[in-house]
Amino acid sequence: MDHTTAIRRFYDLISAGDIDGFSHEVADDFVEHEEVRGFAPTKAGVVEYFRMLLAAFPDMHMAAEDVMACGDKVVARVVVTCPALDASQRRAEARRASVRRGAAPPSNTARSRSTE
Repeated sequence: MDHTTAIRRFYDLISAGDIDGFSHEVADDFVEHEEVRGFAPTKAGVVEYFRMLLAAFPDMHMAAEDVMACGDKVVARVVVTCPALDASQRRAEARRASVRRGAAPPSNTARSRSTE
């Protein structure tokens, strides 16, 4: 699996609520460089973070768009959407850039290390 396919898979797994599957794809020595208060910058911390997000927003969807890879880096523009969060019935949407770095993934799996 190449890096662009791998990052799309990460967000597909999260959107499907398969945090265990997502966890399996993340390298054990993963380091998150974007500080999220209350969560360790480790694989366990990022898994806990996404579990918390999905518990709060079970209909959350994450889509990796404009994915580009070069060497061991992959960059994706990610769109996060949630259906109506309150009585206004307005949908919430956020966009962010995600940068990941890792060794070339084996053909049957992908491992991610954050460089954000």
